[in-house]
Amino acid sequence: ARYFAQAKFLDQHGLLAFLAQWGHEVPAWTDLPLIPFLYGVAFSVVGETRIAFQGLTALLFAGTVVLTFRIGATLWDRATGAPAAVLLLAMPYLWTQLALMLVDVPTMFFLTLAVAVLIAAIERGGVALLAAAIMALAAALLAKYSAWLVLAVLPALLFHRARFGAPM
Repeated sequence: ARYFAQAKFLDQHGLLAFLAQWGHEVPAWTDLPLIPFLYGVAFSVVGETRIAFQGLTALLFAGTVVLTFRIGATLWDRATGAPAAVLLLAMPYLWTQLALMLVDVPTMFFLTLAVAVLIAAIERGGVALLAAAIMALAAALLAKYSAWLVLAVLPALLFHRARFGAPM
């Protein structure tokens, strides 16, 4: 219910009021604003319907599967990336989350996106990929507090590159 209330506040009062009232009139509990913001945008575009957040969550889940494949294919090979993506699809807990208005699946997407874009930035370099990696990291940091611990993998990726110098 709190994600719904947060998204509805954004839909009714706009982005500036949502950000200004985060943690005040918009109770934050232990949440961070990115996912309720996305739900609010979905409500603004599609309307206050189940399909708004279910479609968004399903899209982010599908994106996580694709990113998982790409990470596996980049770090190892396509023969490793494909089963990794299929195993992610096989987790029944994740399928139950698609119908609910929670932050777990979207957070998983932003964590996976941060890893995938950082790997691409390390592999190919360039200002655009570096900027994308920073934005993906910011999104993951703004998704859920518990994601912060998981993001410890990012310095490990950078250390690997610095230590061994070769592409991943």
